[in-house]
Amino acid sequence: MTGLRTPHCLAALLVTVLSTTACSWRLVAPTPPDPRFARERIASLAPGMDHDAVRAVLGEPSNVADARIRTEWTYESIGSRKACRVSLGPLTLRDYATERRQLALRFGADGLENATLTERLPEHTVRTRLIAPSRVSHQATVAPADRADEYVRGEMQRQKIPGLSLVVLKDGKIVKAAGYGVADRKTNTPATPETVYKIGSISKQFIATGIMLLAQDGKLRVDDPVSKYLPDTPDTWSAITIRHLLTHTSGIKREAPAFDPYKVQPDIDVIRSAYAQPLDFPTGSKWQYCNTGYFTLAEIITRVSGMPWTEYLHRKVFEPSHMGSTFPTNTTKTLSHRALGYSDNDKLLDAPDWKALRPSGAFLSTVLDLAKWDARLYTDKPLKDATRREMWTPVALTGGTPYAYGFGWGLEPFKGHRRVRHGGSLPGFISEYSRFVDDNLSVIVLMNLDDANVRGIAEGVAALYLPDAPGVPTGAR
Repeated sequence: MTGLRTPHCLAALLVTVLSTTACSWRLVAPTPPDPRFARERIASLAPGMDHDAVRAVLGEPSNVADARIRTEWTYESIGSRKACRVSLGPLTLRDYATERRQLALRFGADGLENATLTERLPEHTVRTRLIAPSRVSHQATVAPADRADEYVRGEMQRQKIPGLSLVVLKDGKIVKAAGYGVADRKTNTPATPETVYKIGSISKQFIATGIMLLAQDGKLRVDDPVSKYLPDTPDTWSAITIRHLLTHTSGIKREAPAFDPYKVQPDIDVIRSAYAQPLDFPTGSKWQYCNTGYFTLAEIITRVSGMPWTEYLHRKVFEPSHMGSTFPTNTTKTLSHRALGYSDNDKLLDAPDWKALRPSGAFLSTVLDLAKWDARLYTDKPLKDATRREMWTPVALTGGTPYAYGFGWGLEPFKGHRRVRHGGSLPGFISEYSRFVDDNLSVIVLMNLDDANVRGIAEGVAALYLPDAPGVPTGAR
């Protein structure tokens, strides 16, 4: 519905909203702005008011020719069926430094039952509950989600993040899914939970899953030497097993010299370019992140399964999980919800688009697809409980010293809560997937900027949902 800017149109709006359980308006303050004008009117709202009473408090609409210069209150339908959102802005209030105000109203059978005023400031967002819902259980459910919105938007503004998608799950079920900002700055396409991002090294858990599915089927063992599947490996690799590749303890250099992000070439050519390089340390003695190892794991999946590793993972993981928006980064499919990536949060430059498919950061996905995967991790399909436990066990270095990494998952705790997690990055994108396994809570954040603290944002959101966790961090980069 287009903006309603005359009394006649407002009457039509009221006919519509009075026949439903909810409404949506946009309300813009006068210019020059007077903060008291907004506050005095909003303060007159009371529980139980019907739509007519709210209209009487907030004022009559006006016919304004120039939408950028509004001298009186203006209503505009924005189509919500569950709540009424009234935007008081965008404003320039020098005295109060307020960039935007938004009033969210919720109507129930007995009239107005909830009113929340959000004021967006340059460095943070303040949310004030003017009228609280009467049911405690409803408030307990809504409050963390509301606070997550406030926190995420504040961090996006502070870190200059164009677009971000978030999902929070409890017991494998979505309790919050949201998009913020834009997926494409040129078209101003909004980011949503359906937006498709490059997920970077979150992909490693899927490569590891492919290996473990083959192990479950008895087609390989994680302690098999790599040379069993790649017979031409050099003598320096003779002690390296699949386990060493999964846990980044092989000693192989992080990047193979032949990798070129703009060159399409077989994985084995990239792997073989690392054969002549000396190991960085004796196999098993240290932990050192190694993307070359995950190229090698992908090649092993291809050789053992008899099909390309991308096809194997599609058949065994993505398709059974109904992850219909998860594809290799080199897909030729046209994805209508695909985000564009940006680099440098001071300049927001268009990020380069790598042509090479990189097994260590292989996939595009959405927070909703990853939520489907998260739900599967509470079941024995595709991974059995014993397999998941093995993947989430810290690797033992030479001498028995543990390191907080398993098979494609990091194992760092957060504020006393056990966590398995992984981040990811590719030019223009960063991501974070954290599972708090004892709390049955998961937080997944995907964004289209490679210069931001995505892990900090995920932890800030998690702190709102975890029991006994301190409040969200502020100002951390």
